[in-house]
Amino acid sequence: MLALVGVLVSLAGSAAASEDLSESQTRILLQGGNQGPVPDDFVILPATCERPGQFGFMVSLRSANNEHVCGGALFAPNWVVTAARCIDPRVSSSAIVTPDVDIAGRNQNEPIETIKSIEPFFHPDWIDGNMVDLALLKLERDSCSPFPIDLAPEDFEFPDPENSTYTFVAFGREDEQSGFSVQLQAGEWRMIPNDVCQEDFAQPETNVTDTMLCARGAATAGLCPGDAGGPLFYRPPDNPNPRLPLRFLVGIGSFTDVDCGDAEGASFFTSMPKTFKWINETVEANQ
Repeated sequence: MLALVGVLVSLAGSAAASEDLSESQTRILLQGGNQGPVPDDFVILPATCERPGQFGFMVSLRSANNEHVCGGALFAPNWVVTAARCIDPRVSSSAIVTPDVDIAGRNQNEPIETIKSIEPFFHPDWIDGNMVDLALLKLERDSCSPFPIDLAPEDFEFPDPENSTYTFVAFGREDEQSGFSVQLQAGEWRMIPNDVCQEDFAQPETNVTDTMLCARGAATAGLCPGDAGGPLFYRPPDNPNPRLPLRFLVGIGSFTDVDCGDAEGASFFTSMPKTFKWINETVEANQ
């Protein structure tokens, strides 16, 4: 059975430093910038359309009971990209085909807006059982968020994996027993070349295909329930051209083949460059 996945780690550079993501560290992250320690009584104001926060593209797919199910990313005013397993009822009883979408909240219960999705589009190779775990949700209207995230294009060149990090954000569980995170969390991840991943990290039953990205977090390899569909993005360290995007969505959280929170193995994401053409064609044909 395909399992929902996702766990998050601190942006601290070492495994030891990232074992405990304190509330203050999270506050620093979500405020952006490089300010000093945040007082315990510091209050983060709710996000708004005019001030959506650092991750204005982050979405939470909601069940009929208004509970978080999966993540996703707003990549156009009325389009969200997520994992197919999140909205395919054949996979999970919690999956919902056209969920309500909470957009750009720093806290799970404080989105800047909620919009209904009106139609899902599954990648054809998901329907055919080839495990391209990707789906698009068309929203009933445009979001007010001014910061959809740019998709990494077909010709996106992944930087040297030994010297580059990627950011994953989600509301998923911190372990199998805990509840979904109330506050949006983020973690630093490193990409692993697919051939290395297949040989050294993937379990024997996992086939790492060219539409998948393999990555490991700073302190854990596993993804926990609620993080499927979450965005993995790359932020160029320097961007001399103001016309270029500040960050690129490179992957959407799919699954892990180890236990949630396990320090071994790897986690797998659906590649945006490998699915970029299908996404663009689907949006153009269904606007």
